[in-house]
Amino acid sequence: MGFCIRIVSIICLILTTSHAWTVGIGAYGAGGVSSSRWNANSKEASRTSDYFYGGGLIIDSAVARDVLLNYRFKGGYEKYLFQGFGSVSTGRPISRVNTSHTFGFGIVRKEKVRFWIGPQLGLGYIWGERKFTDYTIFVNSSFTGPLYQYVPYRSGVSYKFVSMNLGLELGLNINIGNYVTLFIDCGFGYGVNISTNLRTDIEGNTAAAYKTLIGNGIGIHGSMGIMIRINDVYKPIEDKKKEIIANNK
Repeated sequence: MGFCIRIVSIICLILTTSHAWTVGIGAYGAGGVSSSRWNANSKEASRTSDYFYGGGLIIDSAVARDVLLNYRFKGGYEKYLFQGFGSVSTGRPISRVNTSHTFGFGIVRKEKVRFWIGPQLGLGYIWGERKFTDYTIFVNSSFTGPLYQYVPYRSGVSYKFVSMNLGLELGLNINIGNYVTLFIDCGFGYGVNISTNLRTDIEGNTAAAYKTLIGNGIGIHGSMGIMIRINDVYKPIEDKKKEIIANNK
């Protein structure tokens, strides 16, 4: 809920001050894959292949303008899957809210396109649960019927992770007229997922699975979407200098 309130506050701030802002705002869809190595209580516990897909809101400080630096914010909701062995594996996608903060350097700046590259910091929160049926062996001591049989019982795992990643991002903005931009970006980086509250549930009895669980690895990701530009129009630096000189006369 707090995450949603922050996003709404940012949108309201932009809309109420749009006369002074030059900004692009829009929506994106994203996906990615990574490989993680997990350590539980300082010992290796598992390895997983991780996948995610989702989407959300994007805000960019310089989509089409002829300036070197732009700041790009993304905030969204994703489905996240840890696929592997042991209690770390989720079995099915669980939930993640994620934000990314990118500082791009426009190495190609034209009226129709902007190509940029720069560092990215990501912060997120992952949560969910996995329910399944396990079996235990019951030995029959009555000397009638089968000697033993499998007895089912309900079990599960509850997941709560804080996620962080740092990497390199590059992107391409394609400007259509004075108001619309299509974009695509991709990147790679190093990510960490940390949990101090991974819990197991056996027939309603919960217990901590690990005191500390840390997963880290390398991943790749990409996204694409559309933005509406507010007061963000390409104007070469040379033209800006001429305007300043003319205004000072």
